[in-house]
Parts: sequence; C-alpha cells; structure tokens
Amino acid sequence: MEILIEIPFEKKSISQSMAVLIFKDIKDGFYYVTKRKPEIFKIMTLAALLNLFLVPFFIIGLPYIYRITLGLTDRLYGLSLGVIELSTIVGALTVGLVTKRMQLNTLYKWIFVISTFFAPLALAFVPQVLKRGFLAPFFILNLFAIPIAIMVTQLSIFVITAIQKETPNDLLGKVMATITAVSQSAAPLGQLLYGGLFAALKGAIYVPLLIIGVIVFLIGLVGKNFKLN
Repeated sequence: MEILIEIPFEKKSISQSMAVLIFKDIKDGFYYVTKRKPEIFKIMTLAALLNLFLVPFFIIGLPYIYRITLGLTDRLYGLSLGVIELSTIVGALTVGLVTKRMQLNTLYKWIFVISTFFAPLALAFVPQVLKRGFLAPFFILNLFAIPIAIMVTQLSIFVITAIQKETPNDLLGKVMATITAVSQSAAPLGQLLYGGLFAALKGAIYVPLLIIGVIVFLIGLVGKNFKLN
C-alpha cells in the first residue's frame, strides 16, 4: 500500500554538514509544533499521556493478567493475544466508518468512553469473582479489551490524519518525527510503571485496573480543557 502512495518530492541542495541539518530539522519540527501550531502540541501531549498510561495496559497488563492472574495455557494465551492484535486491525479497517463522527474537539468523549470500560474490568477481578474460576473474568476481560483496542487504533489513525492534513508538505516529515519521538518516548516509562504496579498488587489485580480507568478519565479531562479545533 505504501508503494502506491505518491509523495511530492523536491530535491534540495545541501550546503551544510549532516549534523547541522539534523539539528535544524529537529528545531524546525519543535518550533512548528509548539509555536506555529500549538494545537498540534496539545494533541502530541495527549498522545504521550495515552502512551504512558493506556498503551502499556496492552503490552504489560494484558499478558500479565492472562498468564499470571488467570493462568492460561500457552494455546489460550496465544489465542487471546492474537484476538487483541486482530482487534487493532479491525479498528484500522473500520476507521472510515467513524471518522464522520469524530472531531478533534470531541476526542475527549472517546477517551471518557474508554475509561468507563475499566470499571467492569475491575469488577471481574475482585476476589469473589475470581474464586468461581477463570472463565467469567476471562470472558469479561476480552469483552471490554477488544473495543478498547479498536477505539485506541481508530483514535490514533484519526489524529495522525488530521495532523497531516494541517501540516505543509515541506514540514510533514519533521512534524511527524517530532510527534512520534515525544509520544513513543513515554511508552517505556509507562511499561516500567505498569510492571511495578501489577507486581506489587498481584493479589488485588482489580486495583491497578481501577487506577488505569481513573487515569484515562483524567486524560479525557485534560483533552476537554485543551479545546481542540
């Protein structure tokens, strides 16, 4: 698909060293995002917060719950993670169906919806439910993790597309590199935090799930206050 994309290209003469050019590109990217288009900086902040507090749920939280809390077999464990990965593909394929109802100034509503899904997730892992076996928590976990994965994917694609539409071609690479660098840099820190959180509360796994839901709700409040256009 990427081979078929036509990207305008204008070769420029190079009169400076590569180190100077790289530094200048980084500077131009941050300047455009922070000064000329502050709304992009706000979106970048939201992306970083989601990468810090929501994305690690799929990378650290779900595998931990599947393997440690529920004690799934290798086959069921692999199947469950495969279903979650398939959900992200479904989200990418169906994003065109929801973009007409998505706007930058209403992104916080989608984040609020995602946060509410963690309440039933937490209830599924209270000791009273876990004592009855793994089947009910397993079913509820997948029932809500799948739509979360779909919505997160749709949000990501919509935001990236919106930014690309508003960015001049000559700055597109610099701006996207800046956004990617900032947002992705938050992911490893989030994974470290979640690893420690789930390990410390392994006897009460519903607590980190509630914490995640509250944090995601607070991220939604931040997005609402940003008043994106």
